[in-house]
Amino acid sequence: MPSVLCDVARMIPVGTRIQQLRQRRNLTREGLADELGIHRQTVWRWETGQTQVEANDVPRIAKALGVTVNALYRDR
Repeated sequence: MPSVLCDVARMIPVGTRIQQLRQRRNLTREGLADELGIHRQTVWRWETGQTQVEANDVPRIAKALGVTVNALYRDR
């Protein structure tokens, strides 16, 4: 049974993960912003940690990046 401490150790800032996943899909910030119907500055703010992602946006972001919600919080 994996320990909770190991799971916490794999967590990375969601903004960093958004950036990683966006780049893997060869999406620009503007491209992701267009898919989400938001301004590209919002994506930049998430990725740089300037603002936090709102909980109600997480499922839409995950869908736009082609991953599960859990994948946004875990680097696996």
